[in-house]
Amino acid sequence: MTTNETATGSDGRISYGVEEFAKKVGIGRTFVFELIRQRKLRAIKLGRRTLIPATEADRLLSGGAA
Repeated sequence: MTTNETATGSDGRISYGVEEFAKKVGIGRTFVFELIRQRKLRAIKLGRRTLIPATEADRLLSGGAA
């Protein structure tokens, strides 16, 4: 990846809100927060929003969060 490229998910987005991420992956938002708390899922706080990098969906679904 060059400096001009950004890691994106399969749909071209670079991050998701918690609800969007939960819907995309097929889990509940409470479980998303639990995975963040357990440090099995990376998240970024921007003000009051919690954003999850799109690459985390691929990593989670491929078994990388276990």
